[in-house]
Amino acid sequence: MAKKRIQVLFQGDGYRIMSGDSDYNVTLELLNEKGKYSFFGYYETITKALRGLIVRDVFIDRAKTYDVKTYLDEVERVKEQIYQDIEKHFEH
Repeated sequence: MAKKRIQVLFQGDGYRIMSGDSDYNVTLELLNEKGKYSFFGYYETITKALRGLIVRDVFIDRAKTYDVKTYLDEVERVKEQIYQDIEKHFEH
């Protein structure tokens, strides 16, 4: 049996979503400090992987303490960045 070719399905600023090793999942990878991508998780769809970036606070600095308003502003910033990544993706 031939090995499935894994490819980039969607790429944003600091992350990428890859086709999984099966037909059922996609893989979310994050860019690390060394400039390489590291596995972050399996998701059913690209949409769920993008949602995972927000729900799991991937791009919010966890070392900081936020009040509610500031935290919500940070969540909005991340969401806006993902929207911009989606727009860039469809410009091609």
